[in-house]
Amino acid sequence: GPSSECNMNKINLEELTSDTGLLFEVDKGENTYAAEDNITEDTFNLVYSRLDTEIACLNFDQLMKTMQDISGSGGVFKETKHPGYGPGITENSVVEVHYAGFFEYRDEPFDSSRLRDETFKYRVGSGKAIPGWEIALLTMKKGEISWFLIQPEYGFQETGCPPRVPRNATALFEIEILSISDHVNVGDFFLMSEEERYAVTFESICQLVGTYKQEGYTFFKQNHFQKAVQKYNKVSSTVFFLICCSGWSALDSLRLLL
Repeated sequence: GPSSECNMNKINLEELTSDTGLLFEVDKGENTYAAEDNITEDTFNLVYSRLDTEIACLNFDQLMKTMQDISGSGGVFKETKHPGYGPGITENSVVEVHYAGFFEYRDEPFDSSRLRDETFKYRVGSGKAIPGWEIALLTMKKGEISWFLIQPEYGFQETGCPPRVPRNATALFEIEILSISDHVNVGDFFLMSEEERYAVTFESICQLVGTYKQEGYTFFKQNHFQKAVQKYNKVSSTVFFLICCSGWSALDSLRLLL
């Protein structure tokens, strides 16, 4: 199995609210999901009609006894719900997943890619996810659906992120692997290392920024303001990289904002 050693640094709260942070978005309102995302009760029930009856009454201590310890230290446990196929995930793999995260005795997820109707892409080994996810993903294959019980020291640490994530919270994640790739392309710009970003041509970056701007405008017109802001943030972050970290002139870079 994968190594039980992982980065146990304290959570950076700024990362918790970032676009590429620790797997959930902090909501400043009372509702778990913003009204602008147009998530209706019918949608919620359709997506989680299978899960809610299973998870609502789960005792995590009892569940743990039926699962496999994949961390070797009692920090991350796994139960395969649907086996995958083909080669397994490795370090530096780019994976596209659907996932949902639950706390004990709560039938509503604290985070869900399906309820946002948006898959999540992640580069394994980048260290931008909670440590338990790094361990979990390295045990999976394409098409697999598995449950992972992640203890606080491998998850959101002792502090959590109240009120969304309680202190010392053990989390149950269901993860489904949709695709696995061994390389990154320009569309995965924010999953690239700094060295890989340097190798991307200016023309390719212009096309990428144009795509972000168009997607942001589309979300804005549809009143999906949070998603629009995320796209526009990617535009500004890309331009910032060009100005500060590449050889392109500030003038050429700033033209991308227009």
